[in-house]
Amino acid sequence: ERYLINNKHSIKFVMEPNQAYNEQENQKEQERLESVQKELTDEDRTAIKQNTEVLKEYQSRKIDIDSILPTLTIDDVERKVKTYDTEIKTDSMNNTFYWNEQPTNTLSYIKQLSTVNNISPELIQYISLYSNILQKVKTKNYDVLELSHVIENTCSGINVSGNIHTYYPCNSDNNSIPKEEIGISFSTSCLERNIDKTFDILEEILLTSDFDDIDMVQSITNQVCASMQDSLTHSGHQYAMGLAQSSITSHGAISEMLGGLSQLNLLQSIINNQNYDEVVDILKKINDFVVNQ
Repeated sequence: ERYLINNKHSIKFVMEPNQAYNEQENQKEQERLESVQKELTDEDRTAIKQNTEVLKEYQSRKIDIDSILPTLTIDDVERKVKTYDTEIKTDSMNNTFYWNEQPTNTLSYIKQLSTVNNISPELIQYISLYSNILQKVKTKNYDVLELSHVIENTCSGINVSGNIHTYYPCNSDNNSIPKEEIGISFSTSCLERNIDKTFDILEEILLTSDFDDIDMVQSITNQVCASMQDSLTHSGHQYAMGLAQSSITSHGAISEMLGGLSQLNLLQSIINNQNYDEVVDILKKINDFVVNQ
């Protein structure tokens, strides 16, 4: 009441169109030109006339567009698609590496996939939360802020996500049944000179992440839950589609568990029950499983 209803102070600001605005502006321009013209000497008029003739001749010349603008013709396109061989390597621990050299101007793209098909069913629904927390807790050699700075100075950032993907086995025929794998992927990109350092950071995160910081786990859980709740307002139809598909295929069921309404219900349950000690134990079990794969 004090500042709005009973406040008698006000400012009335009215904007009215000027019907003669264009005419007035033209008149001002004409007066300015006449003023400039009166100050011109004969030498100034001669120079202006000569410059006008030079400009007119320059603008009317024939321009060879091909010599100025870059062009692309059909002859510049190779008819045969250029392919690059993928080198497959296996280390002493039976891990498979796919190395594909591409003309990326010394920029390297790294994607690591850890399959967790054999993980305990009760842990699957926590994979997304694990992915969100993994790179946001302190490690053996870095606190949270230091780790963030090291990542920023070495690579483009490390993306961790839980997902399920469908694929056909190698050398399979058209009638073969596709296979599904649940996995946790780590992806990033870096300059070629930073490859070793980037793998060192990935190793640091995987082997030494500290999940015992309950305050940080609680904070990240709240952030992820709030983000999913906000997305419901503009992506509700996607959540509904995911829920419908979850009753049709196993792929849909697991996808919904990792990123649908089931995941949101899990996060809300954790926040309401405040059972973060149990959550920390589950996160450690998932991390141990990923490391020992």
